[in-house]
Amino acid sequence: MFDSLFLSLVLSSSLIPPQDVSPNLPTILLVQEPESLNLFAVFHKGKFGYADETGHLIIKPQFDVAWGFFHRRAAVQINGKWGYIDETGKIVILPQFDFVWGFTEGLAGVKLNGQWGFIDTTGKFIIEPQFEEALGFSEGRAAVKLNGLWGFIDKTGTMAINPQYDAVWSFTDRLAAVKVNGLWGFIDETGKMTINPQFKNAFSFKEGLANVELTGKWGYIDKTGSFMIEPQFNYATFFAEGLAAVRVGGKWGYIDKTGQIVIEPQFQVAGFFSEGLAAVRLGEKWGYIDTTGAMIIEPQFDFASYFSVGLASVKWGDISGYVDKNGIMVWPVNR
Repeated sequence: MFDSLFLSLVLSSSLIPPQDVSPNLPTILLVQEPESLNLFAVFHKGKFGYADETGHLIIKPQFDVAWGFFHRRAAVQINGKWGYIDETGKIVILPQFDFVWGFTEGLAGVKLNGQWGFIDTTGKFIIEPQFEEALGFSEGRAAVKLNGLWGFIDKTGTMAINPQYDAVWSFTDRLAAVKVNGLWGFIDETGKMTINPQFKNAFSFKEGLANVELTGKWGYIDKTGSFMIEPQFNYATFFAEGLAAVRVGGKWGYIDKTGQIVIEPQFQVAGFFSEGLAAVRLGEKWGYIDTTGAMIIEPQFDFASYFSVGLASVKWGDISGYVDKNGIMVWPVNR
């Protein structure tokens, strides 16, 4: 398990705080293209601030926790409460919330007095706190939990799909994975079940395919529910930049969309491709490979995240920071 400091660095710049969180399934960090100045959360003398891609401090360290900028707002924690700053570091939404998500589609989920609602970038409540749980908006819908069950609302707060599911993922490619009576299927934006519940596990569609588990093996389906890559892997992750990490036996490698192995299973752990590189663990250390499997940055880190806006969060020893695509440390400036 990586520590909270490293997690905070991972959740910086063009990385969305983990919003697609569903019961019994792991948190996934998603990539979003930056909408504003590239600023990265950095840790210095016990506080978080923001530096640019050269490592130059732009917003002095002053926050207990800091996440990335979306819609020109970044979530920060001060004295146990969450609020938002703009790109100058000015607090534009006062710290008052128990927890928050980053802004997506103009709104952010916030938890106040034990209930979730949604605010706009001025801090005004557009949807009053009323839900037990809430995920961020995606494709005009946000998953919310009421009376122990999940449904979906639109941006007015109207319940578009009534709460009826045990767990859900957010909409992608106009479909959402939902769990009913222990099995996963997929619904469309009207709530119609387009792929009947049949999978032990299922994740959101990425690049036209969804990774699903059936009879103990993982494969990939298209949006009709047909298997494009038959279940055969011990585990399978989503496609990114045309490749997906899969586990065969005890090792990880990569397949293309035909199911052909293009990078032989050899890694203890393998991440997804972003900006042409993927973090992999070989032995006890992490490095980065390109889409041919060539090691571009030799394994040397205790943990490594994916590249976004030219930088990646890494951890070595008790130091957490960023490296560029040449493996050169950008923050801290001196190792």
